[in-house]
Amino acid sequence: RPRRADLAGPAPGPGHRQGGRVLLQIGLSKSWKVWSADISTAFLQGDPLDEPGYASIPKEANQNPDEVLEVYVCVYGLGDGPRCWNKRFSRDQLQLGAKKAYTDPCVYCFYAMGDGTKEDQILDWSKARNQMDLSQATLIGLLGVHVDDVRCTGNALFERCIKPKIEQLYEWGAWDTMKYKYTGVL
Repeated sequence: RPRRADLAGPAPGPGHRQGGRVLLQIGLSKSWKVWSADISTAFLQGDPLDEPGYASIPKEANQNPDEVLEVYVCVYGLGDGPRCWNKRFSRDQLQLGAKKAYTDPCVYCFYAMGDGTKEDQILDWSKARNQMDLSQATLIGLLGVHVDDVRCTGNALFERCIKPKIEQLYEWGAWDTMKYKYTGVL
């Protein structure tokens, strides 16, 4: 039996208040810049659904109400939307070398070896943890996400090398620096 997409349901998202507050506290205590941005149509940029869903055509579309839509991608309001979006976002951050924070699965930590100022010192955490003594690792940046709202902070190396890679991953609204309106929970 085909699965019917419930497009009227809520779309709760990941994220925890404490993680976002810790991210800000660390950034401000290190005198790092703080950036905030909104990912445009985040759920549409998520992983595809495991199997297609079906939805009634909204009345506003002025189409035949007896027809149904086959849905292959996540949309806002779909029960799988947050999961598909977070799955892609998490995979992307880990591929950039981030490590998930122990205390919040929606905060990602970026590290470098030594003083954290040179590009060749940036760690790919997934590879580094088995190859070297990580007691010399230096935190260079943090990124937190709540559904489609992102907040990040980091040193000059993070700003120069990691943040541009993050910016290339998705379609974004405006990036605000140090002064922004934020509506998410972070």
